[in-house]
Amino acid sequence: MKIGWLFCLTLLSGVIIFSGCGGGKEENKTVLVKEGVFEDVSIHRGFLSAAQHSNVSSPLMTSVKMLVPDGQKVNPSEVISELSTTKLEDRILEKKANLLVTQANLNKACGLLKFKRSIGESKREKARLEMLKCKEELEKVTEVRDWLKIYEQKVDQKVREEEEKMANRRLKIQAKLEEKGFSAKLDRLSTEKEQNLLELEASYALRLIPWLTDYGAPRDIFKAAQALEQASASFELSTLEAESDEISANIDIESKKNDVAETERVVSKVQDEIASSVIRASVGGIAIRRKTFSGSGWEKISEGDRVFPSVDFLSILNMSKYAVEFYVDQADSSRLALDEAIRFRPDSAQEFILTGKISEFGIMAEE
Repeated sequence: MKIGWLFCLTLLSGVIIFSGCGGGKEENKTVLVKEGVFEDVSIHRGFLSAAQHSNVSSPLMTSVKMLVPDGQKVNPSEVISELSTTKLEDRILEKKANLLVTQANLNKACGLLKFKRSIGESKREKARLEMLKCKEELEKVTEVRDWLKIYEQKVDQKVREEEEKMANRRLKIQAKLEEKGFSAKLDRLSTEKEQNLLELEASYALRLIPWLTDYGAPRDIFKAAQALEQASASFELSTLEAESDEISANIDIESKKNDVAETERVVSKVQDEIASSVIRASVGGIAIRRKTFSGSGWEKISEGDRVFPSVDFLSILNMSKYAVEFYVDQADSSRLALDEAIRFRPDSAQEFILTGKISEFGIMAEE
């Protein structure tokens, strides 16, 4: 029966130097190592693990365009992967075109607002001038005099006054003749009636002449007043329309501004996604490709494979502090002791030799 014991080798920073970091193949010994020919050598296979490591995941759901070779040493901020951005580049072109359209719509809305303001001001000015014109017409109409009719009324008034005087004289003569019996009473009554009629006409003319002097034609005044009211209403309506058009245009402009801001946000987001397609190492160390499922099974990821957000596809092992776990036969276990110096050659970087010392013995055995 073959019994194996688990041993652990710890290589500590400050105590052990990973010679691969220096770029050479020479062995750097930082612990006491016996020199000369080893008479008692024990060779075993083990597993190298870094005490610290950084996992790398994709920020996008896309495919890998470039990936650092498996096992290669990388430095901080070094490009370790590039992701395909074909779809993102097509999308950014589309969004930039949309941005140009939204900006053009915004400029159009601003120009429309200026145009509506100009039209509104023109309408208001036209209505204001029309209102002033109607006001002047009304004032003019109220000052217009029918001078011919006034002159005729005054002439007729003088004629009536003369006729009234003659009627008074006839009335006196007929009264005297009636006393002497030379005139009939009926003639006197007829003359009195004529005199009363002349007095009535004279009284009407006395009231009409001042009215004709102070006022124009009622119909013309009415028409002028109506025209002034319509002009005033048109002016108020044009003012309200101008205010309404400006409010509507401002609302449209704010909507277009929001569209531009939203499109700019989307463009900026896509640009950030494109920028994130270039992945740099956050720490220095050894790059190890993770496995992904392909049609034939689980294989290490390579160029062209799909990657997904929050799914690690690469690890960077910080080799400033690492450990080696290995099994030894029971027969060889007595030849090992704590703090004993050993050497380890990684399969993925066989040109490097790591040195350290045994820090712990495991308690697990395998049959």
